[in-house]
Amino acid sequence: MNKNGFTLIELLITITIFSILLSIAIPNYNKWKLKHDREKDLRKLYSIIQQYRAKAFTEKTSFTLVFTNQNQLTIKDDNGNIVSTFNFNTKFNAGNIYLDDRGTLTNTSIFLSNDYIDDTLQYNCIVINTIRIKLGKKNGTKCEAK
Repeated sequence: MNKNGFTLIELLITITIFSILLSIAIPNYNKWKLKHDREKDLRKLYSIIQQYRAKAFTEKTSFTLVFTNQNQLTIKDDNGNIVSTFNFNTKFNAGNIYLDDRGTLTNTSIFLSNDYIDDTLQYNCIVINTIRIKLGKKNGTKCEAK
């Protein structure tokens, strides 16, 4: 460094080091963001099912949760009226879920779409049986509650 500031060489070396660090950090950040978004959507879906289960029980109303698209959930009441619609960034493989007026559910599992399955995810499916809803991990073709 001279008395007037940094030399051109010092500046170029600093920019090069910064570029190398960014080239390592950006792909890792993108992987982390994708993983975080998938887990966030799965947990959001889990909480929606829990919320409408409680609502069905307390209001003595049946609900049907319909995946109109792999990433859109529509909730209908027992008259077939649309109560709410939720959009997700993640795609899910799921059938319709029926909640009766006692808050019991149809036995099923909801999986992240195969495009989104990642072994590093803590959870990648939701196990639904008559009285319980749990986050789980896909094991072959089944979802095992964790």
